[in-house]
Amino acid sequence: MHLLDGLPRGEQALAKDTRGMFRFNPGIERKTFPDYNPYTISRCRDCDIASGKAKLAFVPDNEVCAACQLLHQCEEQRFETIKTFENGAKVMKHQLVNVKDSDYDKLVEIAEFFAKTFGEVVKLTPKMSRPRRFVYQNIYHSLMGTKYEGTCPDLLVGNRWYEHEGFISLNPKRAFSNMMNHGLKQSDRLIIDRPDLTERYMIRSIVNRINEGQEITEVWLREKDGSLSLLFKKRTADPKDQPPLATNR
Repeated sequence: MHLLDGLPRGEQALAKDTRGMFRFNPGIERKTFPDYNPYTISRCRDCDIASGKAKLAFVPDNEVCAACQLLHQCEEQRFETIKTFENGAKVMKHQLVNVKDSDYDKLVEIAEFFAKTFGEVVKLTPKMSRPRRFVYQNIYHSLMGTKYEGTCPDLLVGNRWYEHEGFISLNPKRAFSNMMNHGLKQSDRLIIDRPDLTERYMIRSIVNRINEGQEITEVWLREKDGSLSLLFKKRTADPKDQPPLATNR
C-alpha cells in the first residue's frame, strides 16, 4: 500500500481525537501531553500559565485554573535563589540538590560563570535515582519525549541543559574519554575538567565522535583555578548563539 493511501484511514482513525492527544509531538512541544487533553479544559489550549508567561496579575476565573496556578507556584518555589547579578541573571538551586556533594561548590562556580556570561537564569538540579515520575517531570519536563528522558543533567542555563564531568585517572586520554562517554549520556553540552592534553587532540577526538554519529553541541574546559573556556561549539545559523572562544570566570 502506498503511503498516501493510508492518509484517509489515518484521518478517519483520528476523527474523534478532538483534543489532539494523538496529533501531538512531545519532542517538538517539549511536553508530555498537549495542554488541552481529557484531564483539562478547553481554555488550557491558549493559557499563559501553560506557556510560562503568566504574571502575578493573572486572576483565574474557575477552580481548575486556580488549582493549576497554585501547583505552578508551588513548583516554582522549590527553587531558591542563591545569587543574583546586576545584569538580571541569577543562580538558583532546587531544594533536592545535595549541598554536601563533593562537586557542589564546582557546580555553583560554573553556574555563576554561565549566569554572568549569558545573562540568564541558571538552575542547579538534583541527581535522582529512580525518581517518582511526577517529581522528575516537574524538574526535567523539557527532557520528556527526548532521548535524554530519565537523565539528570547538572545545570539548566536558560532552556539549555549542561552536564559537568570530573575525572579520576592518571591517564589523561582515558580520563578525557571517560568524561565524554559519561557526560554524553546526560546531555550534548558538557563541561569537563581539563585533562593534560592538547586542545587539538581533544577537538579531533570530538570531531571523530560526531562523524561516528554522536551528538555534541558544546564542550567547555574547566581549569584548576575555576576558570572556563570553550573548547568546541557546533556551528549554528544564528551568530548570537556563539559564545566567546575563551572566557575566564
